Amino acid sequence: MKKHLLLFSVFLFVLTPLRAQQTKGITPVSSNTPGSGQTWAVVVGVSDYQDPDIPDLQFAHRDAEAFAGYLQSPAGGGLDNTHITLLLNQNATLGNFSNALDWLLESVQEGDQAIIYFSGHGDVEKKLISQPGYLLCWNAPSRVYYGGGALGLPIFQDIITTLSVEKKARVLVITDACRAGKLAGTAIGGVQLTAANLAKQYANEVKILSCGAEELSQEGLAWGGGRGVFSYYFLNGLAGLADQNKDGVVNLKEIERYLEDWVPQATGQSQNPILKTDNKNTAIAKVDPAALAALIHNNDFSDLSNNLLASNDKGVLSALEKDPSALAQYNDFKKALKEGHLLQPEENSAWLLYEQLKNKAVMGPFQSLMRRNLSAALQDEAQQAMNAYLKADPAEMRKRWKQSDSYYENFPEYLNKAAELLGETHLQYKSLKARAHYFTALNYRLRGERTKAPTLYNLALSELQECLKLEPDAAYAYNERGLLNRRLKKYREAITDFEQAYSKSPGWVLPWANLTAVYHALKDYTNAEIAGKQAIRLDSASALAQYNLGLTYHLISNTAGAKTHYKKAIQSDPEYSLAFFNLGLIYFGENDFERAEQMWSIYHQQAPDDPDGLLNLGETALKRNQKDTALSFFKKTLTLDPKYTLAHLAIGELYLNEGKYDEAESAFWRYAEQKPGDPIPYYQLAFIKTLKEQPEMARQQLDKALSLDKDYQVLRENRHLESLRGQAPFVALLDQVAPGWKK
Repeated sequence: MKKHLLLFSVFLFVLTPLRAQQTKGITPVSSNTPGSGQTWAVVVGVSDYQDPDIPDLQFAHRDAEAFAGYLQSPAGGGLDNTHITLLLNQNATLGNFSNALDWLLESVQEGDQAIIYFSGHGDVEKKLISQPGYLLCWNAPSRVYYGGGALGLPIFQDIITTLSVEKKARVLVITDACRAGKLAGTAIGGVQLTAANLAKQYANEVKILSCGAEELSQEGLAWGGGRGVFSYYFLNGLAGLADQNKDGVVNLKEIERYLEDWVPQATGQSQNPILKTDNKNTAIAKVDPAALAALIHNNDFSDLSNNLLASNDKGVLSALEKDPSALAQYNDFKKALKEGHLLQPEENSAWLLYEQLKNKAVMGPFQSLMRRNLSAALQDEAQQAMNAYLKADPAEMRKRWKQSDSYYENFPEYLNKAAELLGETHLQYKSLKARAHYFTALNYRLRGERTKAPTLYNLALSELQECLKLEPDAAYAYNERGLLNRRLKKYREAITDFEQAYSKSPGWVLPWANLTAVYHALKDYTNAEIAGKQAIRLDSASALAQYNLGLTYHLISNTAGAKTHYKKAIQSDPEYSLAFFNLGLIYFGENDFERAEQMWSIYHQQAPDDPDGLLNLGETALKRNQKDTALSFFKKTLTLDPKYTLAHLAIGELYLNEGKYDEAESAFWRYAEQKPGDPIPYYQLAFIKTLKEQPEMARQQLDKALSLDKDYQVLRENRHLESLRGQAPFVALLDQVAPGWKK
């Protein structure tokens, strides 16, 4: 039997005394017969997580399907499609889950029953009272849960408290959210902490735990053809198998006894459910004899949920049959959502269609459904980009490095519109507004980098200030502020920002990788190495972390270490062009010109618009005595940038060494025209005039060079003048004009 281990699931019942009335669904039955309001349910199951670094589960979604099917069955209350929201796998995004909880708050009235079921992962990033844990939705990032895609337990508890206290509803919360697997909080027992904090959230209520604190909860094919063992027996018990006295109801004592009998036996005594309550005689379910009989004959409740998944807007379509115009607009609305035409083009956008439909009388019952769907769609692309960044995804990083602000330019408006739709009281409102400020800041920074307008950085800083007012623990905002301060050369402020970022999300690699680069700017290579190593400990697959540590070693002339980490950067991201470029520099310095050429050829393929790659290929060809090839590369460089002075210098030197003095002179003059304050071309021109036996003209150019190089440092040290320093006629002229130049 193939098993996957789960940790410490918690099933919690919040029971509120109500006046006598009939109830649909799983009914808390007692001597004081509870009321008969409607039952509303949100059922979520995530097995297949979007982020590959979050370990997938096998049957969490099937447990959710089975529970939704149970609620649809007569045994579970016969709930129809308008009373259940079922979210499985890719549909179980944070936006959809939050909107479904908002739907509960809108729908539930006094005397109703609200059921929330979540099956998936739960985790904690760090041990803080302010961060008691998260329920991981399908689009959760693997490391920085505060960045989105994960529902914080305080918000989850606020929803439950509002439903049970303010709405005076009966609330049944079922969470199977503490499963084994390598998550961000593994090192600090994040899964166990989440389980413990889930239990604390519901102090003095009925608690049913799937196993003891030190045990693991299991799932496998042996139970229902693929289910979680606790969920499987719990559901069967509710359906009637736990009804020991055959009175037609299942109370807490009976479900406890049933679980104690079956779960340990099924798991070889490795899993022992725990029930804590002040009154085990509280009844939690009625038994439907027909459903119980079908269950005994292996009926599977999950079959019922297929209809639920396929007909989420069936009620809308039925209601609009008599209004062809509204029906056409609604279908256009759905099409616009699917195709991503959310705000543009305006005449066919989902937003405009929503505005046209929302006030039509026929759409009254469905206006909130459209609003939630549009809000979720407006959030999705920005959340995907955020998740990719938090993961340091190579493709996402390249978008930012290439200053692709056009990719992000719609995100602030999308997020502000999503917040507007949900309203200021919605649990996601502040988060959406904060991220709108964040993406506005990002757009300012990228535009500032592209246009070389650092004044935009100050606008970005203002936006981040607003972001942090709304989300004070947003690690992503501190990280962005650190990048801005680094651009502004406020290195100490940048260090503080990155320290804040990693203190908020200690498992996130980017603040440490960025901190490495700040220490490079400060020439503090000791701390750069410390930060670089910590980044790699957090995420050895991060190309940025590997590259920055490689650059640290390169800067301190540890070429062996530099090569090792540059190569690892390339292994993580074969398109990490700067790693190829710097490897080329190392190989060139080691006189391994063949490998240098290989590295720079790849670099040129990946960065064809950068003249540095072509120039270096030309220099490598010269070293291999391929002069025609070198000249070709130098000339191609000038086709990319006619003002690229180093290319004119390289062409001039090549012609000079070939004895083509006129061509060399022409190249050096072009260099001098573009950089009139640089003494190098004038030294070269003076040398050419010396070779041409034009002493007066040679002296004129030398005087010009010396006027720009008063301390002779360029003359003594620049590599482009190395050959000149050994030429007797030129040295004689130098000794005559500048007798102290050798000192």
